[in-house]
Amino acid sequence: MPTDDVADLVTRFYTTVHNDHDLTVLDGAFDPKVVAHWSGLPELHGADELRAAITADLAAFPDQELTLEELVVNGEVAASRWTFRGTHTSDYYGIPATGRAITSTVVAFDRIRDGVLVENWTVFDNYEVMRQLGIMPDDEVVS
Repeated sequence: MPTDDVADLVTRFYTTVHNDHDLTVLDGAFDPKVVAHWSGLPELHGADELRAAITADLAAFPDQELTLEELVVNGEVAASRWTFRGTHTSDYYGIPATGRAITSTVVAFDRIRDGVLVENWTVFDNYEVMRQLGIMPDDEVVS
C-alpha cells in the first residue's frame, strides 16, 4: 500500500471511531486474526475482542475526541501521536463513573497489510489517566 493510502486509512479509522463515534468503519477494517496490545489490558486477539475494547472505551467516555498531533508512515507501519479528551460518564474497566474530564497523550503503532489492520500497539499513561479520574493521588511537586 502506498504511504499516503496507509496515512489516510489510519487517520480516517481513528477520527471516524473516536470523533464521529461511528463504528461502521470497523466492519472489514481488521484482519480476523488482528492482535492488539493496549496499555493496561491483556493482549486482544481477533476483531471481536478489539471491537469490544473500543466499544467499552466509547461507552466510558462518550464525548471522547482525538486530535492528531503527528503521523509517520514507514512501509506498512504507521506511528501516530494523538491528544485524547473525554469525560468519564460510565463504568471504565470496573471504575465507576467519576464525571471528570481527562486529557491524555496516546501513541499508536499500526501495521496495515492489504488494506486492513493486522497489529496494533496503543500506549498511554495509565497513571496519569487514573490521577485525572481521582483514583490516584495528585503528585506534589518538590522544589
